Amino acid sequence: MELLGVTAIEDRLQDGVPECIRDLRRGGLKVWVLTGDKTETAINIAYASNLFSQDTELIHLAARNERDTEEMLDCMIENIDNKMQAKDEKLDEETHFGLVVNGESLTSCLKPEHLDKFLKLIKM
Repeated sequence: MELLGVTAIEDRLQDGVPECIRDLRRGGLKVWVLTGDKTETAINIAYASNLFSQDTELIHLAARNERDTEEMLDCMIENIDNKMQAKDEKLDEETHFGLVVNGESLTSCLKPEHLDKFLKLIKM
């Protein structure tokens, strides 16, 4: 077999997307992106669009099963609570968390038995 050629396709962000997301966040809005991309691609897009910055602390939710989902949600909530308490009960405005959730975990988080904890996590 002989390689005859290679091609690559890149989806580019539309002009103004990073600035728009920055302005929405400055206005106090939470911005969410739902994508079917692989996790690594989704994270790269989040950085390119200013959804994540170098100061963003990424939190990954990739549960293997229902029990993992419950345990991971509890652990993440406790972790963020501890960080908030360590910073005088309030995170400063420069502290940002980025939640990365794979598809299977999102499906699990949206089930009634996990929804309250998931909503608590995403509101922190």
